[in-house]
Parts: sequence; C-alpha cells; structure tokens
Amino acid sequence: MLVWDGWLKLGAVVAAAGVLGGLWFTAGTLVVTNKQYGITERTEVTNRFAQAITQLGNESVDVRLGAIYQLERLTIDSPRDRQVIFETISAYIRTHAQRRPECRPDDQSEARLKKPPEDVQSALTVIGRRSKDSLDNIDLSRTCLVGAKLIGANLDGLVVRDADLSYADLRGAFMYRSEISRSSLDGVVFGNANLRAARITNSSMVRTVFTKADLTYAFIDRVDLNGSAFADTIFLGASIFNCTQLAGARLERNELSRIIFGDVLYGPSTTWPKDFKPPPLGPGCEYS
Repeated sequence: MLVWDGWLKLGAVVAAAGVLGGLWFTAGTLVVTNKQYGITERTEVTNRFAQAITQLGNESVDVRLGAIYQLERLTIDSPRDRQVIFETISAYIRTHAQRRPECRPDDQSEARLKKPPEDVQSALTVIGRRSKDSLDNIDLSRTCLVGAKLIGANLDGLVVRDADLSYADLRGAFMYRSEISRSSLDGVVFGNANLRAARITNSSMVRTVFTKADLTYAFIDRVDLNGSAFADTIFLGASIFNCTQLAGARLERNELSRIIFGDVLYGPSTTWPKDFKPPPLGPGCEYS
C-alpha cells in the first residue's frame, strides 16, 4: 500500500507549530512574571523605605541607628533610589546636628573632646562609605559637627555653609570639588585628603593640618589659616590663595611655585621654603 509522504511532512509542521506555540506561551508567561516580580520588588523597597523613615523619628537611639543602616542597605539593593536615600540621610544630620551658639565650647581643650551624637556620627559614616562613582552631592550646611570622624570618607561634592566642623578628623577624605563657605574648620586634620578643585571661602581654618593633602586647583579666598601646617602638600596645578591670613603658618616643606597669592597677610612667625620669595603683603580684605 502506498503512503503519501506529505502526511509525514504535515505532521512535522504541526508538531513544530505546537512547539513554537508552547515557546510563545512560555515567553509571554515569563514577561508577565517578570513584570509582577518588578512590581513586588518596588513595593518591598517602598515599604522598607517608609519603615526606615518612620523609625528615624523614634525616641530610641538604637531604633534610629537601625533605620540609618537599613537605608544604607537600600542604596545597595535599589541603586535607582540612592540619591533620594542619601538626601534623606543628609537631612537627618542637618536636623539632629543643627548649628547653635553653644555648638563649640569656648574652652579649647573641651572643644577638642567634643563629638557628634552617636546616631549623627553613624549617619556621617554611612555617607562616607558611598561608592567612588557616586555623583550625589551631600549638603551638610548649618550643622554642628565638631570632632566628627570622617577618616577616608567619600565626600565628593560636599556642600558646607554656615557649619562648624572644628577638630574633625578628615584624614584621607575624598573631597574633590567640595564647596565650603562661612564655616569654622579650626584644628581640622586634612592629612592625605583629596581637596582637588575645592572652593573654600569666608571661613576659619586656624591651626588646621594639611600634611600631604592635595590642594591642586583649590580656590581659597578670605580664609584665616593662621597657625596652619602645610607639609609635603600637593600643589600640582594653579591653586589660588586670595585674601588669606597666614600668620604663624608653616609652609617651609612645600613647593609653592604654582600657588597664586593675592592680598595675603603673614608675619615673622610664618615659615617659607628656603630660597622662596614670599609674596607681597596685601592690604587685607573684608570678610563677609
């Protein structure tokens, strides 16, 4: 008996169509499942964020600490929300460490011993642990952060206005393109800190330490640097020191040829590198 081989071909076509149909159904199911998973994931992130915000207002410092670290975890689990989360943490610091007249004790020995509250210091630590590729600007204006520890912190794009960070430890901090104005940073240790392209204006930085700090392309205007120490400080590009006070400043162990000095004030106690011709004394500038 003859068998038409077309049946075999037709059967193969039908089988293939069945397989393709199954694949289409599976792919469609996966798309729906992925969308549902995405919605579930966003809902979970939203709930975790809302819970952390609520806990930040708790009276218990332990609960607030837990909320701060929960927010840090969210920056890892949900990178798309990182900017909002760091803005929230910054706002928490500004609220819980507001600068007031009693921010820094008049007695210098007492001021050196002062530290931020535990929750504020933890929030600062979380901000300082940001990834190096982070582009989020951190605003710590109008804060009292005397004695804060920010060793090796990533403070890229830091904005500080009308704040007091006196005696803070900023050794090794990354402060590229930071903006600091109308603030007190007396006694701060900037050893090995990256202050490239930083802009510091109308501020007090008395007895501040800049050992091995990078001040390449920094702009320093109307800043009191009396008694500050510069040793092996990096000035690879044109750094501008305008209307600065340098009485008692130690500058002898530095290459200063790339610095542009304008209207600087200094005295006999200021030490300069050997064979370096000090800039002309300026008439002084008004501080605002």
